[in-house]
Amino acid sequence: MSAPPAGIPEADWLLWPATAKAFIVAQQQEIEEHRNQLVALATELAQLRERIGRSSRNSSKPPSSDGPGFKPPERRKGSGRKRGAQPGHPGSGPELLPIERVDEVVEHHPDACRRCGTLLAGEDPQPAPPGD
Repeated sequence: MSAPPAGIPEADWLLWPATAKAFIVAQQQEIEEHRNQLVALATELAQLRERIGRSSRNSSKPPSSDGPGFKPPERRKGSGRKRGAQPGHPGSGPELLPIERVDEVVEHHPDACRRCGTLLAGEDPQPAPPGD
């Protein structure tokens, strides 16, 4: 009990009775124990809150462990458009030369459909585009 606690001037500390000094030191020790307990409880609380917030959507838990109060998110409504590129999309294939710069046009008539293998005969005035 030689050094005064923080915040108490040395001159005042020396004037106090030994029982008062002992009481203050005991109180400081108790405060320190409470502070350590508080830190431990705050850490435990943070861990428990994290565990409560876990679900199959934000952890590796299986959906069956979510419990009865957990509702899956509502599905988004579609935009109504078909998948893939939309009409008017410029495309990303190789850029074709303008007809003025073309030297020769080669007609190509395949013998069989490359999708189903059916033999082709004659000319189709409205052939189906590739991928349909």
